[in-house]
Amino acid sequence: MDPAMVETWKSIHGFEGLYEVSDQARVRRTGRAAIQGKGHGGGARIGRILASCPTKKGYLAINLWKNGKISRKLLHVLVARAFIGPAQGQEVNHKDGIKTHCWLDNLEYLTRPENGKHAYRIGLRRPANLKMTAHKVRQIRSSSPWAVEDLLGSMASQNPASRASEMAEHGAKNGRAHEAREF
Repeated sequence: MDPAMVETWKSIHGFEGLYEVSDQARVRRTGRAAIQGKGHGGGARIGRILASCPTKKGYLAINLWKNGKISRKLLHVLVARAFIGPAQGQEVNHKDGIKTHCWLDNLEYLTRPENGKHAYRIGLRRPANLKMTAHKVRQIRSSSPWAVEDLLGSMASQNPASRASEMAEHGAKNGRAHEAREF
């Protein structure tokens, strides 16, 4: 077996002697977790690799048992804590941006602002102040100058603040111009 392919295992914090996590993001049972409850039979097979399941947000999670109680843990957090160590005030970041890639080489700790900047850099997030979609930008660039004015005008009419100033400037009220003015 290639030495570079050797999987390293470490105990999971808070579950020492019961579970281990590997640098390849696998979790195995190392001791009897005293699973008690309907259909569990009082224990489970030692050495078994546990299955992970995705959360609603797309991260992989694992159910760990201890003293008859279940605890749901995020897999990337278990790997980072076991191999990188605990990090106060920082989040675990997936370097490639894919939430299901939880192996050690793909994880790092970042502060929340750094994590947000990373997500923006790799295209997972758009800037919060972005006003136009990529489609609108392409449409403007390929249009004639008159079409651009029309397009920007229609965008301005969707903005309540610019609509109010436009009505004030042109003497409109409730969207209708005052046509019956006497001079």
